[in-house]
Amino acid sequence: MTGAQPYWLIGSLVTAAIIVPLFMRHGEPSQEMMGPVEHTGTLKAIRKAAYIACIVSGLTLGAIYGLLPLYLAERVDDHQQIGAMMALVIVGGMGVQPLLGAISTRVNRVLLMFYFCVVGLFAVATIMLANSNGWLGVGLVMLGGAVFAIYPIAIAYACATLAPGKIVAATEALLLAYSVGSVSGPVLAHQAFSGEQGLMMYLASCLLSMAMYMWIAYLKGRRKMPNLSAA
Repeated sequence: MTGAQPYWLIGSLVTAAIIVPLFMRHGEPSQEMMGPVEHTGTLKAIRKAAYIACIVSGLTLGAIYGLLPLYLAERVDDHQQIGAMMALVIVGGMGVQPLLGAISTRVNRVLLMFYFCVVGLFAVATIMLANSNGWLGVGLVMLGGAVFAIYPIAIAYACATLAPGKIVAATEALLLAYSVGSVSGPVLAHQAFSGEQGLMMYLASCLLSMAMYMWIAYLKGRRKMPNLSAA
């Protein structure tokens, strides 16, 4: 894609995303459910996996926004293609959003975050091994879809067990965790990893660490579930 084509594509996806809430009103909470915002005990009630996911989401997205253009400048011959390549990351992130609502209610959210971390690792490997702009673009779309999916899944996972009055305070805390990660990401990536593939190694380290944590958390959650077959 060249010129204004990526922007037309992104605009079309944004328009499609706006149409859904305009015509689907049944998801709005009723007035009876609304109450005062509760801050007491909210931080302790948020699941640790949600905190970890939001921090890692910030660490990866902050590094992608801040350092990926510099990385692409070393990988592509025509610097005018950098904007189109960055647009592919955004397109991947936007394209996965409609799928999240359908699958997040059917798949364990901790396991789902693990899956997206694995997709992100495959994306990093594809980018590192890409020998053409086509494969590089495929890897960037996959990377965008993976890292942009983590934060909304983490929010949904954290709020699933909270009382309605604590949801606002919980999302504020998780947004702060994401913000800390996004500010720290470029600094950590620059200091911890160097060389041509330093950014990719940093992203792989973040995604691999989170994948391991989510897999362990998922296994622990399964052990705590009651054995229904014995009933």
